[in-house]
Amino acid sequence: MSLRFTRGLGLIVDKNSSLRQPRVWAALKNAIAGIFGGCADNRAGSLPQVQLLESRQLLSATYFVSPFGSDSNAGNISAPFKTIQHAASIAGAGDKVEIRAGTYHETVTPAHSGTASAPITYEAYNGENVTISGADPISGWSSYKGSIGDASMSWDLGEGNNQVFVGGQALNEARWPNSSITDLSHPAKETISSLSGSPSSATIYDSKLSQPAGSWVGAIVHITPGQAWDGQTGVVTRSSPGSITISYLYHSSYAVLKKGDTFWLAGKMVALDSAGEWYRDPSNGKLYVNAPNGASPASQDVEAKHRLYAFNLNGVSNITIHGVNIFAAAITTSSASSHVVINGINAKYVSCDAVAVHGWYSSATDGIVLAGANDVIENSSIQYSAGTEIVLKGSGSIAENNVLKDADYNVINVGAIQVQASNTTVDHNTIVNAGRHGISIEVPKVKVTYNFISSIGLQTTEAGGIYSEGLNAQGSVMAYNVIENIHTAGYGGTALFIDNYSSGWVIHNNVTSNVDYGLKMNFTSTNNDIYNNTLGATKLAINTNQQGNWHGTSILNNVFLAGTVFTPGGNISGNVYAASTTKGAGSVKAGASGATS
Repeated sequence: MSLRFTRGLGLIVDKNSSLRQPRVWAALKNAIAGIFGGCADNRAGSLPQVQLLESRQLLSATYFVSPFGSDSNAGNISAPFKTIQHAASIAGAGDKVEIRAGTYHETVTPAHSGTASAPITYEAYNGENVTISGADPISGWSSYKGSIGDASMSWDLGEGNNQVFVGGQALNEARWPNSSITDLSHPAKETISSLSGSPSSATIYDSKLSQPAGSWVGAIVHITPGQAWDGQTGVVTRSSPGSITISYLYHSSYAVLKKGDTFWLAGKMVALDSAGEWYRDPSNGKLYVNAPNGASPASQDVEAKHRLYAFNLNGVSNITIHGVNIFAAAITTSSASSHVVINGINAKYVSCDAVAVHGWYSSATDGIVLAGANDVIENSSIQYSAGTEIVLKGSGSIAENNVLKDADYNVINVGAIQVQASNTTVDHNTIVNAGRHGISIEVPKVKVTYNFISSIGLQTTEAGGIYSEGLNAQGSVMAYNVIENIHTAGYGGTALFIDNYSSGWVIHNNVTSNVDYGLKMNFTSTNNDIYNNTLGATKLAINTNQQGNWHGTSILNNVFLAGTVFTPGGNISGNVYAASTTKGAGSVKAGASGATS
């Protein structure tokens, strides 16, 4: 009601009522005077108190959604809506959207924000199996050639963004050399044995490239050039039996293609020669699939990615997502999306951006992106991403108690978790298998604690379990992390890697094992506090390029289970050295002041 009279409070008018229009309001006051003007009490002639009532939500609602419902229903448990989006267009502060079991092919874009005390919650009802999918079924299959079938695919997300699934497993875009579809973190690649050309255009000679002239023109070439720190893509401009000529972006003398580097090709019909591959022809909109078991695609559950996001939370705040599965899609937010909580989700194939013209640069828009202040992702499982899997871009955000697997299989310069905002926390996460870094940190004032990281740097060199470069960390903390199984070519893999002029780190109580290097600091690295760590390694417990100085850096009370190399200037004392590390080149005895013995 917009108008009511209450004993003691008098007349209460909702602030949004039409009664607040000036002419209506004046008439209302005159009417009240006529009604109450003759009241006989000790305040004879006084009017009742008139107050404006602020708009408020008095009751929260629960809406139910089911694949068997209808958006014209009432939205209760016996008459649920059909789409989550319909509920999301209605739900307001304090409301819950309870999602019944099934698969929902939609992007959910909430129309309203919750409040700090009354968030809007989207959750699987009673723990039921709910999947929000970015993929749609492909039907109408015809036999094309052999075991290959073809069907119309009317949408196209663009080269590198399309993805095709059979029975919930991603197939490979047709590629050379052929590779397993079950192990995206260890793709097959060809090693360059001979090449010629300039830094931005090279001819690769390989007798295995036996296809007719012109077969590969326009193909996407994936390379890890030079030092192989990161991958990038180029384009084939000419091909003939035994060679291809490629064009790619030259951006650094450290990333010039050379003998011994690796490459693979995709994006051409000629590569569709193996079970478990697909190709979409942009000229006719047809999808060609060679199913993994050799059966006709018509008898398979074939889907193709159609949407980037399961939830688009741009511009809304105080939203909770709980207990749902996400398939072939991600979650995006904006800087205005504060206090978003993502809890207990299970997400697979969150991104597939397979084109990276500049491998060293990444905007880190893949995966679950938390761009607003005080956002949280917790107790969740994420597997398979061409890039990162969690991005923290909002101040005060938290990634806690998540399990992340098979990140960055396209090997751009990111970690499974990418930290891009200060005052963030990365705590108690498990990270297994990543093409480059485990956790990559770009900003100061962060806390990275109690994480388990294993098997990263799988396709690059000089990767870090926890990595940061050129940063004044301003007291950032790496503590109580366990990091293992990192070995790479080139300069090797490092568990705790604060690269190139890093300062202001507090690194303590970490344990490393079966890595090339336990901890590495390159060039001048000042005012770092490193204590109480147990650093096991197959090469060196501590490594450095020994350039610059370590003034103000303290390395105290650590246990070194391998040799150590220090840059002069640091305070190095109270450490315990394994017997085998106290002698020989690159080793320092306990109590040494910083010079390498």
